[in-house]
Amino acid sequence: MNKNSNKLTFIVVGIIVLIIFGIIGFINIPFFGVGQNEEESIADVVDEAGSSITDQIDSADTDVINNDEIGRSGAGDSSQFNPDLEEPASDVIVISGSNYEYSPASFTVQSGEEVTIRFDNENGTHDLVFEGLGVGTQVISGGQSETITFTAPEPGSYNYYCSVGNHRTLGMEGVMSVE
Repeated sequence: MNKNSNKLTFIVVGIIVLIIFGIIGFINIPFFGVGQNEEESIADVVDEAGSSITDQIDSADTDVINNDEIGRSGAGDSSQFNPDLEEPASDVIVISGSNYEYSPASFTVQSGEEVTIRFDNENGTHDLVFEGLGVGTQVISGGQSETITFTAPEPGSYNYYCSVGNHRTLGMEGVMSVE
């Protein structure tokens, strides 16, 4: 009889656990970070988790890599982002990043001028990399910002993008025009 009551207790506890998880999923109670932001979709969470896992796997086979080793340069002032703080100096270009887009998606600078960009990451895990220039930010988390400074190259169009996972493919890119 004792064996039967142990089995029954185990089954009842299992059913209760399944019911609780079912209720959490049904009414979208924030659980393990999912559902905390109404704009955050399951695809975003899965993509970020997949990118994180991919990054961990990639880094497991290599030594620590810093920006100098991959050709990125610029002043790397990384800090917490607070949109309520005072506005940056007028010569600072502010680019906001959110899941799969930058705002603004394009801007213009003059060749030879010193360019200062503050990248404000609103959510997710992103960076901002200028293709072919060896300039970019570190990968930062939502709510953080980083400022980089560099000299604008020769006139032309230069793409910038997020190098995390497949974010560029999903539309996270823009263009810097140099006159």
